[in-house]
Amino acid sequence: MASVDAQFTSLMDDMASFSDTISKYLQSDTTQRLWMIPVGYSGGWTFNPTDIPNIGNPFDRTDVNSGYVDEYTGSGEDKIKVAMGLNIEIGYMCMMERAFRERHRTCTRALMLLSGRRKAHGDTSYGVHKAAVEGFVQELLST
Repeated sequence: MASVDAQFTSLMDDMASFSDTISKYLQSDTTQRLWMIPVGYSGGWTFNPTDIPNIGNPFDRTDVNSGYVDEYTGSGEDKIKVAMGLNIEIGYMCMMERAFRERHRTCTRALMLLSGRRKAHGDTSYGVHKAAVEGFVQELLST
C-alpha cells in the first residue's frame, strides 16, 4: 500500500503557509515582493530565477512517478485506488511547478514568451483562435 509522498506533503504544507502569508501581505501596505520558496527543499537549485535548468527541482516527481508505474502495472487489490491517489499527487505537483515558474519568471523571459505566444495566436493559418477554434467549429457545423 502506497502512502502520500513526503515531497508532496512538504509542498502542500508550504503552500498553505505561504497562502496565509500572502493574505496578510495583500492586506498591508508592504511593497516587498514575496517569493514562494519551498521550505523543505534541499536539492540542487539555488533559488535563482535565472537558473532555468534547475528551477523545477523542488517539484521532482521521480519517486511518485515510479510508485505510480509500480502500482499501475502491479497486481495489488487496491491498485486502481492507489494509482488514482498517486496520479492526483503527480498532477498537483505539476500544477505547482507551472505556477512556481510563472511567479518567478523574470521580466525579460516573460516578454519573450509573451511575444512568441501572441504572434502564434494572431496567425490566421495556424493560430489557436482562427485555425484551431474557429476552424474546428466550422468543421463541426459543416458535417
